[in-house]
Amino acid sequence: MILSVFLALLTDEGDRQFFEQIYMRYRKQMFVVARSYLQNDADAEDAVHDVFVRIASTCWETVSKIADETDLRNYLLKAVKNRALNILDRSERKTLPLQDAADGQTRPEPTEDDTFAAVCARTEETRLLQAIRRLPERYCDTLYYRYVLALSVPETARALEQSVAATKKQIQRGKKKLLEILGEDTDA
Repeated sequence: MILSVFLALLTDEGDRQFFEQIYMRYRKQMFVVARSYLQNDADAEDAVHDVFVRIASTCWETVSKIADETDLRNYLLKAVKNRALNILDRSERKTLPLQDAADGQTRPEPTEDDTFAAVCARTEETRLLQAIRRLPERYCDTLYYRYVLALSVPETARALEQSVAATKKQIQRGKKKLLEILGEDTDA
């Protein structure tokens, strides 16, 4: 039922078929990611649907051009993670006591040191993501879910549709291979 609403937003039959494939393949994984942040099935479902509405209505041209399957999955999971965080942020702002809001509690302006630290952290994150992408797919996916999306081991196992024991072993082996890759990068 809900899929037909998304498909109605697309005009080309080929686009509809491709969108349907994406929806059927990734919606469960997206739900697991959203659920891990929102701790609520209804909100997680809303986050997934919001992402698909946005894709069908405004982002389809961009999404349909993502040729690499891993990049497409990562895009979708990152999009649903961001949507879940936006939902959380909005709900936290609603619960802010009126007195706190009236007192004008604001975040302090970032200093130059804060900005530099953020840039350094982002550079390291980018280097780490590049190293993760160089891993064999089974390790790449496992480490991406576990450390980039910050899912728990059981949530990672559910997203990958495998046992917790297999997920733990993949994490252990993946970290070992990742350290080897990062060591090679440092030596070069």
